[in-house]
Amino acid sequence: YTPESDGGPPPADLRPYAGVLVARIEVQSFRRQLRRAVALSLGTTGAPSGAQKVQEIFHAAFGFREVAGWPYQVPAEPLVGLDLA
Repeated sequence: YTPESDGGPPPADLRPYAGVLVARIEVQSFRRQLRRAVALSLGTTGAPSGAQKVQEIFHAAFGFREVAGWPYQVPAEPLVGLDLA
């Protein structure tokens, strides 16, 4: 997520920059008319997601403006998800 305002701390009513990196693995089983699945997702937010670098490369490659709000991005947090179906 990239806020409308960048370059300094985001105003209280706007979200800060946010990057997310997630890996997911899923196993499915099919029997007759029944489908079963289990999926595990692991990831991170913040600097470890690499979103800043990806955005910088993308913007440089396609001529978009440079952004300056990454020092104020959301902090690093682990992400864990388990889905059963």
